[in-house]
Amino acid sequence: MTRWRIDPETQQVLGCGIVGPGAGDPVSEAVLAIEMGAHVRGVAESVHPHPTFSETLAGAAAAHLGLATGIYRPRRAR
Repeated sequence: MTRWRIDPETQQVLGCGIVGPGAGDPVSEAVLAIEMGAHVRGVAESVHPHPTFSETLAGAAAAHLGLATGIYRPRRAR
């Protein structure tokens, strides 16, 4: 599981939580994003290799933006 901590006003990356086997691998990318003051859209739009654990960083950013394609969302009743 990967979760970003995002400033709601600026959309800047403030922190990241990563849990699971191999979680140590994408930590360096998360640290870099935090240190450089990256915005969540920049992380979401960065190319991540598939299948790798690091692509969960982009997926979590896309989920924050409401752009994740791998999350089932039932249609809302109209």
